[in-house]
Amino acid sequence: MRAAASDAFVARDEIRAVLARGMNEKPAERCLRVFLVEDSVSLRERLGDFLSEPGKIEMSGFAATESDAVRQLSADPVDVAIVDLNLKEGTGLGVIESIRAQHAKAPPTIIVLTNYAFPEFEAACLERGADYFFDKSTQFGAVKVLLQSIRRGDH
Repeated sequence: MRAAASDAFVARDEIRAVLARGMNEKPAERCLRVFLVEDSVSLRERLGDFLSEPGKIEMSGFAATESDAVRQLSADPVDVAIVDLNLKEGTGLGVIESIRAQHAKAPPTIIVLTNYAFPEFEAACLERGADYFFDKSTQFGAVKVLLQSIRRGDH
């Protein structure tokens, strides 16, 4: 009986030590996984280089068409999808609808980044489930600020 009681004290001390370590340690920072749907190769490369931050924000994949984006995103969920509206095949609207349908319980944050920054396009994107809408020609930098904010948990 005595051995069992001392074992209980040892286990309790180990639990306390683990809890104390956990309270003093900072939570591990996670890397934000971003998927980019953009048909322009040069812009895709430029965006990937601009938005990436080693160990903080990684570009986990790219697609130039609606069907390729839907296929890749259904196979490998991400934290954020950045979607252009005008694609080589299909549209960004179709990508947004597919993401919302496939990931209803835990959808990624959807950011639309487009040259078609008109109120009617913004309304259509938000109605279909986009979280943010940015003008590619004037709000390029705001996307990076938003990604940093999402990674910190501010959004």
